[in-house]
Amino acid sequence: MATIGVETLTTCSPVVATSSGDFNVIDAISGKLEVMLVHAVNGGYLKPDSLDHNNHASEARATKDLDKDTIGKKGHLWYLTPAIFIDWLQKMTYYIESAASEEVDGPDTSKRRRISYHVSNPTGNGIHVGRLDQLPGDYQYKENGTLTPLSQCWILTLTSCGGLLFAPAIDLNLIWGTLNNSPDMGVCPRPIDNWGGGFQGPNIKNGIWYPKRHQRGGVGD
Repeated sequence: MATIGVETLTTCSPVVATSSGDFNVIDAISGKLEVMLVHAVNGGYLKPDSLDHNNHASEARATKDLDKDTIGKKGHLWYLTPAIFIDWLQKMTYYIESAASEEVDGPDTSKRRRISYHVSNPTGNGIHVGRLDQLPGDYQYKENGTLTPLSQCWILTLTSCGGLLFAPAIDLNLIWGTLNNSPDMGVCPRPIDNWGGGFQGPNIKNGIWYPKRHQRGGVGD
């Protein structure tokens, strides 16, 4: 797994060939496979508040209602796409890209709406789903005045149960969880404190997402 920059966290049993449903999790982080992201606690799937590919300032939250409009616009599906390698972390990062985005032609996925975090106060603000150059200023990370994709970059850790943990690249003491650490439906997930560090804290369950293929008849079944 070192070749793709994803660490493994043993929470259930040793990993031999980790799979989630009907595919190998490694396939999901290739950027070529559309998957649902299902929350480990409430079982809801992640959906942008707006399915309009021109909307770059909406949040996203877990829901269980999967209607025809959402399916038709691919609002229930996401790409986990390799992003940039960060030298000072010696880690590969990933984008979480909504399939309900402008059509992508070729390998450049920059026109997809990506999950982005607030750069100065990530735990105090919900995530945004949008294209980097269209995001509100607080969701854009700049170095020496130059816009960089860092606010959209996530470190992935794979659990032995087939789940994924996401940490914002600007602060690995955080994980992508839920508002007020709540597993309830309808709250917008945001970076939250990772108590205990090392992806081992008691709050960790609220930050686990399972990549699932969409199958007719149920949410991520």
